[in-house]
Amino acid sequence: MLSFTPQRLLVLAPHTDDAEIGAGGLVGTLVAGGIQRRYVAFSTCEASVPAGFPPDVLAGECRQAARQLGFRDEEVSLRSFTVRRFPERRQ
Repeated sequence: MLSFTPQRLLVLAPHTDDAEIGAGGLVGTLVAGGIQRRYVAFSTCEASVPAGFPPDVLAGECRQAARQLGFRDEEVSLRSFTVRRFPERRQ
């Protein structure tokens, strides 16, 4: 039980599965409450996808997981920063 009533939720995930693994229960609970929300994953990890899988497989799985948590497609933004190279773009 939360001791406060959040008005908005901004999920910032370094990779496509981090939000679900790290805070899926809390995120799902807050989204189910109908609050304003936005989900951003900074890397779709295409360089880490094993051979034989389509490069966008993790992006698709992330969108599906976000829908299961109650996000609408327009509330989800997936970025394509290269895995482990994000600091190169910070400036």
